[in-house]
Amino acid sequence: YLSKTPSKEYSKAGSIFMDQQAGGKWGIMNLIHGHNMNNGSMFGDIANMMYEDYFNAHKIIQIYDGKTLKEYTAFAAFSLDDRKESIPIYYSTMEEYKAKIKDYQSRSRVAGTVPESANDFLILNTCWYGDSGTEKNSHAIIVAYRSK
Repeated sequence: YLSKTPSKEYSKAGSIFMDQQAGGKWGIMNLIHGHNMNNGSMFGDIANMMYEDYFNAHKIIQIYDGKTLKEYTAFAAFSLDDRKESIPIYYSTMEEYKAKIKDYQSRSRVAGTVPESANDFLILNTCWYGDSGTEKNSHAIIVAYRSK
């Protein structure tokens, strides 16, 4: 999916795709990847969520899963180095999920809250070159809970 469309044709933009950990199934935590395109396509605007004004103006994320239009509200935006960390999406207990959500909140560059009842999360991942624009192996991670 990095350089092909879903019909397996070459595309510089690739495709937006669900993480392979999910096995194509929507779960409690859903990790979606996409390229950060300079022209704003794909996940080209996601890195802007690292900045509070943009984040606050664009918190609502809509996802169509093939059956339902789901609405999520972003509550965390942080970066990670892909040489040192990955994003697991499966945990043994709901307490472990909640602990991971608290971890994401504590790492966030912007303030966001999550209802205690939240149990469906969306994580968006794209490459990001940091505030300097020159960092390598950095990713912008946006985390949201399902609000509708």
